[in-house]
Amino acid sequence: MKKILILLALPLSLFFGSCGSREAQTEPAENDTLVIYVGRDTLLPGEESFRMVPVSDRLIAVPSGIELSEKIRLLADSISACCFNNLQMEILSIDTLPVTGVFLRVNLVEFPNYEGPGTIEPYLSWYDFFQGSMGGMNTSIVLRESFLQPDYEGAWVDAVAFYYQGDPIGAWDHLLLEGVLASGK
Repeated sequence: MKKILILLALPLSLFFGSCGSREAQTEPAENDTLVIYVGRDTLLPGEESFRMVPVSDRLIAVPSGIELSEKIRLLADSISACCFNNLQMEILSIDTLPVTGVFLRVNLVEFPNYEGPGTIEPYLSWYDFFQGSMGGMNTSIVLRESFLQPDYEGAWVDAVAFYYQGDPIGAWDHLLLEGVLASGK
């Protein structure tokens, strides 16, 4: 009988012994969802030809409690990895201006061994992503819409300007990144 009691007592002691005080379980941190947009050829109602329009491609979860600059940095890293073969995007500044509100400046930086078109493997330079009507338009949509986050509900940037190798992007054949782009919020 003693053996039976010991055999019953052992599992019960292990069970109740493990129910002691535990550190409070922390709830998972809340995340904000950011969107990486891409261009997709679409036949819109009432139109007779296709037009490239921005569509959501990927969702990025970022902690809600971090600073806007860190959210933008995480978004830039994700855009670079997902869409541009890890080409560098440098956040030059985030300013609040009276006319535009929160104004972001992003610099598109080539790899150090880039010396001009054709000097490195294809699509390891920004130059390759700027080429052709479709490629340039898609690159424009990815950068413009993803950095402006038109459907984001929280505090975000109101306008963005893009630079290439430190110089403002001007009127280039296949890009629509010139000047400041207001988000329309």
